[in-house]
Amino acid sequence: MRRLFVYYRIAAADLDTAVAAVKTLHAALRTEQPALRCEVLRRPRVDAAGLLTLMEAYTADNTGIDEPRAAQIEARAAAAMKAFVVGDRHTEIFEPTG
Repeated sequence: MRRLFVYYRIAAADLDTAVAAVKTLHAALRTEQPALRCEVLRRPRVDAAGLLTLMEAYTADNTGIDEPRAAQIEARAAAAMKAFVVGDRHTEIFEPTG
């Protein structure tokens, strides 16, 4: 079952607002796709520039995340987080080894 991971940096001062925006996005995506599981994580440290890294993680019960679904999720997430992201968003797809 493939999983989608998207990570990016934000200003540490924007953490609460950015996480609220991600959670709002996740709620909307789960309403549209009830099998979708979403999570937002953060690195525990803030770098010297005052930035921290957030990671969104997505998987779907029984079906996983295929390329079209990943592209759809990433487009929605990029739009929702545009105001917060410093630099680029990085998207990775992983699958279990066995």
